[in-house]
Amino acid sequence: MEQAIGIIRSGGAEISVDDWVNKGELFDRIPIPYVLLDVPIGNDGMISGIICRYKNTAYEKMMGIHNKTELEKRFSDLLDTPDYTWRQRLYEAAYEGRTVFNQKYFPEEGEWLDYLFFRGPRRGTCSAMILHRDKSTVQAAPRVLNYSTDHLVNYLMDILIKGENYGTAIGSVLKEIGIIISADRVFIGNIQNQSVSYPFSWCREGLASIKNLGFTGADFDEYVEMRKHLLEKNDSIAISDIHDIKETDRVTYQFLKAHDVHSIAEVPIFRDNHLYGFLGVINYDRENGVDVRYMLEKVAGYLDLKARNQELMDTLKYMSGNNLLTGLHNRNAMSKKVEELKLHRTPVGIIYADLNNLKATNDTYGHDAGDLRLKEIADSMKEIFDLDDIYRLGGDEFIIIMDNVKKLDMMDKLRKFKKVIRNRSVDVAIGFEWVENASEFDFGMKSADKKMYRNKKKYYKTHKLTERGDERAAAR
Repeated sequence: MEQAIGIIRSGGAEISVDDWVNKGELFDRIPIPYVLLDVPIGNDGMISGIICRYKNTAYEKMMGIHNKTELEKRFSDLLDTPDYTWRQRLYEAAYEGRTVFNQKYFPEEGEWLDYLFFRGPRRGTCSAMILHRDKSTVQAAPRVLNYSTDHLVNYLMDILIKGENYGTAIGSVLKEIGIIISADRVFIGNIQNQSVSYPFSWCREGLASIKNLGFTGADFDEYVEMRKHLLEKNDSIAISDIHDIKETDRVTYQFLKAHDVHSIAEVPIFRDNHLYGFLGVINYDRENGVDVRYMLEKVAGYLDLKARNQELMDTLKYMSGNNLLTGLHNRNAMSKKVEELKLHRTPVGIIYADLNNLKATNDTYGHDAGDLRLKEIADSMKEIFDLDDIYRLGGDEFIIIMDNVKKLDMMDKLRKFKKVIRNRSVDVAIGFEWVENASEFDFGMKSADKKMYRNKKKYYKTHKLTERGDERAAAR
């Protein structure tokens, strides 16, 4: 093969592509499948397509493709897949002049193809030879000959970054790790006190997931403490053969052996300088040429960053429709609910509630005391009404909107609510209204609002108190 490559390189001198292609008879005598490709760069600086300039007889026979257009489409379609190494290897050969190895799995044929890429007659062209063809399944681990671990990390990060769905992206990365290093299981563990949960995991087909391995019992407590001790020091755990620790750590050895674990690697994930979790693999191929510990350490950081971003997005989404203090929906959520209600003709029950004397509580005892009172009224509402029907409008104002409810049912819940707040000594001004048709919602809301303020005014007059709420009531 080296002799064949030497002939094709023509001593390293650049020749025209036409002259190169005209040597077809020479290439046809080479028993190795060979193809010459143009690899143009688009405006975005990425490879924009692949043009087939030549293919020899051996290539046609192996691939069963005789038409250049069909071959070009097949190659170009690969550029639209999330496969960092395929695009990168082509670029390295065509533009950096490297001789590189690449492996690609073709699910249609159920086979792996090992390619050797090297520069063609000029920059921007790439020669490719198929070195090996292996019928296999998608679960078969690729032979990573000449793969750098950094390339694999970049490939995994490409999947993670481009994945729009958080859970799918995490799952794809764990699966790819498992395939790359031929592992039985890949998982993310979260540590809380003495317990470990596995929010994401992957396992080879036919094996039980990490969640079903029976990692429980007294021996597990010792195992958790052992690895927490190491992980908290920011040390990765890599046991490529459990027999190596048989004499030095009998407890861990016995535990892993009992659960059919022959090799295990785990790297820590930290949050605010505290151990939060870990990324781990079980029963991986030690001879695959990949620096497993290094790969996991790099990937773990990106996985945690993805998780943090997702948590931030979830929080922002929650805050857009909910009040953090009380756990109730907010005014934005209520506006959406009202818009939906007005599209239907179902009856609606409306209950306004306003916490009395909140300003005095804040001024006298501080806002923490006021927050406790707000939580207390929110909890009282949750005890009687469905959470989806309760909204905090802001300050001391709350509203309950019950869709498709009978008037008697609304009044029954209102009586129960008043009983709850009496038992809790919560002073609340209440107004209510029931409308037969949701199209009359605005009328019902104003009516309930006026009744609530009349009730509030009566409360302050009886208790001889004043606050801004009293002034608002008087103004009405």
